Amino acid sequence: MNTIRSRQVYRGSFRVDRNFSLDDTGRVYSFGWMYSPTNKFFLELCSGSIAELRQDNDTIYYSIYSTSSKCWEDVIDMIPWMIGAREDYSDFYRLGRNDILIGEAIKLLRGYRLRISSPWQSAIIAVAQQNASFRQGWWMVYRLYLNTSRRIRLPNNNIFLETPQPSSISEEAARLSGYGYRSKTLTRVARLAEKYSSLDLVEELPRVKGIGVYSYNLVRLFSLRDYSAKPIDRWSERLVAEAYKVERKRVVEVLEEKFPGWVGLAVLFMTIAFDAEVISRALERLQKKQNRPGLVEPSPITLWKYTPPE
Repeated sequence: MNTIRSRQVYRGSFRVDRNFSLDDTGRVYSFGWMYSPTNKFFLELCSGSIAELRQDNDTIYYSIYSTSSKCWEDVIDMIPWMIGAREDYSDFYRLGRNDILIGEAIKLLRGYRLRISSPWQSAIIAVAQQNASFRQGWWMVYRLYLNTSRRIRLPNNNIFLETPQPSSISEEAARLSGYGYRSKTLTRVARLAEKYSSLDLVEELPRVKGIGVYSYNLVRLFSLRDYSAKPIDRWSERLVAEAYKVERKRVVEVLEEKFPGWVGLAVLFMTIAFDAEVISRALERLQKKQNRPGLVEPSPITLWKYTPPE
């Protein structure tokens, strides 16, 4: 793939709430070109434009790097929204801080906020997660980026991989990336993404063959921050049923009672808390009360270590 050089075109800063942590936010479900343990996070603003962010107490400082694109001018004021810096999780953290499933994850990642993803980027992830483990699903996404993304070289010579363009996705490219039978679904979504704007794409997704309730709810959570979405698969269903000692058919009802308006975020935190391990290991850890993230790698908080851009 071709690599395009970028240059610094702008610098700025903004204030954030003292409870927000760029480090907590940046290291969750990030690839190696997005997060650096030196408290830096790289954010894709639009085609050809990347923001490098770092935090110092209650201030986020950022530099914008761009190729010839000037689209960053239209979205620069949206950076706080993109990283979730204005999201108020106090109610969710109050509900979950002592929970058997997510309490320890909340204590470890108190400053985490869900970053926004485009509906297309969210669909790439959601399709990969269909009937797949954490490693299987995220390695599909990683390989898809390696195989189809445009590379941008930053002034410090770091490489950033842009989200693959829908036009670059074919059934062959998806299969080469490990999507298997999911390749047809991803290709159908890609063709739809070429036709519709972001919000319209979200509304059209349920009509795509291969996009079920779980995938659609995952897209809503990631792209709209619809915290009430219910991306509940067999993994989370079994874990919740065992933790709260309820029948699996009551899982949604119980989650809505425990986390009203926050079910989607609660499910996401479950994957973080148990390092998204296979269900047999997650259930074993539940019995041993080992619900603190970071016991195994790779995991949602260490994915960046294992996914370099080259």
